[in-house]
Amino acid sequence: MIKAEQYKQNIPMELRQYKQWLWFKKIRRVDLKGKEKILKLPVSPITFKSDDWNNKEQWADFETAVNNIDGSGSDGLSFVLIMDDPFLCIDLDNVSRDMRERFFRDFQDTYIKTSQSGKGLHIFAKGGIDKNFNNQVEKLEMYQNNRCIAMTGNSVDGTSNNIIDKQSEIDKSMSVLHLKRALES
Repeated sequence: MIKAEQYKQNIPMELRQYKQWLWFKKIRRVDLKGKEKILKLPVSPITFKSDDWNNKEQWADFETAVNNIDGSGSDGLSFVLIMDDPFLCIDLDNVSRDMRERFFRDFQDTYIKTSQSGKGLHIFAKGGIDKNFNNQVEKLEMYQNNRCIAMTGNSVDGTSNNIIDKQSEIDKSMSVLHLKRALES
């Protein structure tokens, strides 16, 4: 069940001020190995369609998206990351305990929420990266542009509801991950 009040209470005001909101619909797929994967298909609150989701004309303001989600057939809200906003999202899904603790320690003063699976974390911070980063070995992704982040409204206890500049921590994390990748090559 969608909890509009939970979104309103727990999503930082700073994100809510951007007109970059969509809905998402969960689609279950089975991969070639027989493993089920849940895709989160972006849906426009304006057109009720998923095609052309990365067109700004399809996006809604937060109030429109959240107030009309009940009865939409969607499974939740999503936020579109673009180069014109100051945000990036670090997606930690099934990462090692050490990595999870390191990122939590480095980023606990900015907004962190649980992922849709309930097993991962999405860390929102201000900062920049050269391009979206997806490391499937480490199960770590960083996104800044042309990406929808499914929102849960489930903030992690003990973390901030503000989004702050974490460029030095982002740079540190990227350099460790690039060094690790170079050593594995």
